[in-house]
Amino acid sequence: MSSIPVPEEILVNILLRLPFKAISLCRCVCKLWYTLLSNPSFVKTHYDLSIEKNYPNTILRADVNGKHAIYSIIYDPLSSSLSASRCEIHYPFETKGKVEILGSSNGLLCIHVGEYFDESTICIWNPTTKEYKRVPKSPNNQFPCDLIMHDFMNAYGFCYDCRIDDYKFIKVVGFIGVPSRSGVQVYKLGSDSWSTHRFIPYYFPCNTRRLGITVHESLHWLARPGVESYLQESPDVIVSFNICEERFDALAFPASVENENVIKEQELGALDGCLCLLLQDPNCRVDLWVMREYGVRESWSILFSTTHDLVVDHHIRSNFLVYSFENDEVLLGNFDSFILYNPRYDRAKTVTIPGIRGSGEVESYLTSLFSLNSRTYVGEDDRIED
Repeated sequence: MSSIPVPEEILVNILLRLPFKAISLCRCVCKLWYTLLSNPSFVKTHYDLSIEKNYPNTILRADVNGKHAIYSIIYDPLSSSLSASRCEIHYPFETKGKVEILGSSNGLLCIHVGEYFDESTICIWNPTTKEYKRVPKSPNNQFPCDLIMHDFMNAYGFCYDCRIDDYKFIKVVGFIGVPSRSGVQVYKLGSDSWSTHRFIPYYFPCNTRRLGITVHESLHWLARPGVESYLQESPDVIVSFNICEERFDALAFPASVENENVIKEQELGALDGCLCLLLQDPNCRVDLWVMREYGVRESWSILFSTTHDLVVDHHIRSNFLVYSFENDEVLLGNFDSFILYNPRYDRAKTVTIPGIRGSGEVESYLTSLFSLNSRTYVGEDDRIED
């Protein structure tokens, strides 16, 4: 690179520390810089550095005055304050109305736009670069014709398969009147195609969060073992999907939780790379369990237990975990608001966003330069040309 007055290694080191907007401007300097800054190795290293140095962006889907919109939540570690940007993030096909977040991986989000029963507009989207790719509709004829899909009993996951260097979108399909099993479809971004996998002996109730939690190269959902009739009682289980091997397994709850004959509201989450379970019981107590060693039942331990009246509310659905910060505070979401809880001092405060009631759907992602190679962008002004 004789035309550059500094060695390439030094130049790359400097550019890696620039934010996305600055890198976008640098790509316009010349073809040489555009090639350098678009190199997959540069993009991967830039993302790895952002993991080490930055707090994730938290994206919020909320309804404001009857309009569906996406906002970002910003945490300032220096002031220990939480605030939300009222600047809307424009997303693909937003004129179709409702948007639903189905998962995130490496700074990419998978979203569904439009009516609940219409899955014709599912996109993989990079909010940083504004690039998106529309996922083709999953074929219905991959299952026996006597099985009718149940629109309210589906589950989804979006993940990166490091073994084949590709992204996968997982769809777990429930069937009307068939609580004994679910079907599984997998979309691969690289081939832009769907494949059908074997049935699994689980079903996903209507009140289950449909978003899979990614931990230890696996997706996780709360589900129930298959039964012959909905009248049969079936305890919740943690169902895992190994991303690389495409294998389903079940993980055990903490032994003391299974032995308690108490109905609890429960949600899955992730903390520092560990699977966690947030439980809320009728006795005004919320417990956060963490699986310290993946797959080992005995490694479940309680990170905190609280009866704080801001965290526990019988009139709302269970809290769910949004993020954990370095000062040990955790951000929880529920139907009405966000809650910033400090387990060390058992202190909680409600975080409200002006003009927004409720936390809607929340997902975290890190700024990334990963490309979908689709050349389709949200807004023509955001498109990068060769």
